[in-house]
Amino acid sequence: MPPARRSYDLGTHLVGAGIIPGIPVCIAAAVFIFMYSVWEGLLEFAGHERMCVLVSIIGFSMVYLTIGVYALADFGYLQRLREFKLQKRDISISEYRHAFIHSLVAFASSIPQIVLLSFLQDHDKTTFENIPGIPTTLFQIGLCAVLQEFTFYTSHRTLHIPYLYTRIHKVHHEYKTPVAVVGTYAHPLEHQIVSAPVILLPYLVGMHMYSAMWWFFIAGSGVSNHHSGYEFPWMMGNWAEQHDLHHLKFNGNYGIYGWLDRLCGTAFK
Repeated sequence: MPPARRSYDLGTHLVGAGIIPGIPVCIAAAVFIFMYSVWEGLLEFAGHERMCVLVSIIGFSMVYLTIGVYALADFGYLQRLREFKLQKRDISISEYRHAFIHSLVAFASSIPQIVLLSFLQDHDKTTFENIPGIPTTLFQIGLCAVLQEFTFYTSHRTLHIPYLYTRIHKVHHEYKTPVAVVGTYAHPLEHQIVSAPVILLPYLVGMHMYSAMWWFFIAGSGVSNHHSGYEFPWMMGNWAEQHDLHHLKFNGNYGIYGWLDRLCGTAFK
C-alpha cells in the first residue's frame, strides 16, 4: 500500500476539499434547505409517518452524491484525487456495477427499519416549530456518531468470530480493494445489524427528523469515505487507511474512528 500522506500546497488542498466533501455537501445542503422551506406544507400533506419515511429516504439518497464523486475519481475523471488513492489495483466496471446494484438493494431493504422509526418517533419530532438550531443539531449528530462507534465496533468484531465470519461477514470481504460503493456490500443479515443503530439512533437521542435527515447523510457518507480507498490530507483522521488495512489483514481495525480499536488493543500498528 503506498503511503497516504505527502506534502501538498494550499491550492491543491482547497481544490480537493471543494470536490470531496465539497460537492456532495453543497448539493445535499441545498436539498435540505429546500426541504426546510417547504416543511410545513409537506408535513400537512404527508402526515407524520410518511414525512418521517420521506425525509429519511432523502437523507440516505444524498449519500449517492458522495459515492458518485468517488466513482468519477476511480474511473479517472478526477485526476486531482487519483494521487491520493491508497491501492494500486482498480476494480473492474463489472465489479463496480455489481456493488452498485447491491447497494440499491441494501438501501431498499432498510425501508422497514425506516418505517419502524416513523412509528416510534413522537409527533413533535416532525413539526416545523420544533426544528432545532444548529448547536443542538451538531450536538445530537456528534452523540449519534459516538454511539454508532460502539455499536459498529461491537457488531463488526463479533462478525469476525470464525463461525459468523464464514457464514455472514465473508460476503463483505469479497472486495479486497474497497471502494466507496462497497460500504453497504454485505450479507442481508449483516446489513440489517449494522444499519439498525444508524436508523434508530435519532429516536434514542430525541432527534428531530430534520436533523435526522442530516445525520443519515453524514453517517452514510462516512461509510463511503471509510471504504473509498482515498486518504486526503484535508479530511479528518485516516479512516480509509485504517479500513484498507482491515480488508488486507482482517482481524483488527474494527471501528470507524479508531479510538475503540486503540482502547481495546485491536488497532494495527
